[in-house]
Amino acid sequence: MTSCNSNQYLKETQLTNDLSYHHDLDNNDNFSPDDQWLVYDTRTDDGGIAASAKIEKVHTQTGEKKVLYALPNNAAWGPGAGAVSYAHTEASVVFIHGLMNVTAANPYQQWRRTGIIIKDQAPNVPIYMDARDVTPPFTAGALRGGTHRHEWSGDGNWIGYTYNDAILKALEDKTQQKHNLRTI
Repeated sequence: MTSCNSNQYLKETQLTNDLSYHHDLDNNDNFSPDDQWLVYDTRTDDGGIAASAKIEKVHTQTGEKKVLYALPNNAAWGPGAGAVSYAHTEASVVFIHGLMNVTAANPYQQWRRTGIIIKDQAPNVPIYMDARDVTPPFTAGALRGGTHRHEWSGDGNWIGYTYNDAILKALEDKTQQKHNLRTI
């Protein structure tokens, strides 16, 4: 019988110790392709992704932090940025980004967000993933809501995501029947 022996395990190392904001690893692909960096968002306990104003990465050996994306005027209601994943084949990240026209009365929601890609070598230069159209007549192929849980395929050619529909959310509110089901 073998018992647990702490000498058999690697030493645990805390990479971030700035207590002025959160460093949140979402349930995503947080390691860079070279395993040198971990990517995270800065969501708060109360505000979640809406209140997250930055996407950062931390070097796993040195603890050096770099900002990949920052929202200069983020508020508690958004737009927010979070749930970030690294690509498997290149130094790029993809994450949720709330819509830029949020207000306290019309805040970040599951159906009011988009996906953004940032390349490590071009911080703060967003590449928007989604074509969005919430005004009838709808544009064929355009989304009417928000994407979430973005994840690259192993070869880096595809991004899978879940989706919530703004029009179906409005129908759900009107009819009190479930219509806005998360889809893939």
